[in-house]
Amino acid sequence: MGVSGGLDSALSCHLAARALGPENVLAVRLPYKSSSQDSLEHAQMVIDTLGVQKRDHLHNGMVQPYLDRFPDMGQLRRGNMMARARMIVLYDQSEVFDGLVVGTGNKTEILLGYTPCSAMPPML
Repeated sequence: MGVSGGLDSALSCHLAARALGPENVLAVRLPYKSSSQDSLEHAQMVIDTLGVQKRDHLHNGMVQPYLDRFPDMGQLRRGNMMARARMIVLYDQSEVFDGLVVGTGNKTEILLGYTPCSAMPPML
């Protein structure tokens, strides 16, 4: 599961660790060059507190070449690109870990297909 340092991912990680055991949870931090140091530290506190397994994946190399190709790309497109790059990493690492992706998302993200729950029909 992706752990960002935010409340949603912290709660999801806690619930997964409690339900599955911390040894069966892989927390993946996915910083981008513009990520705040505070969010990385908060994610690390969650990981340390729960004792779950951890991997870091800096996804600049995946995203930046595409963003450079379209310099006037707006924030919505940039956010969409970064969200999908994170999902590529999470689904790939879930295969390596022999697990399933766990995540959170709000209704807007579900409608746009950002979340691990994107196979679900949109809830209106």
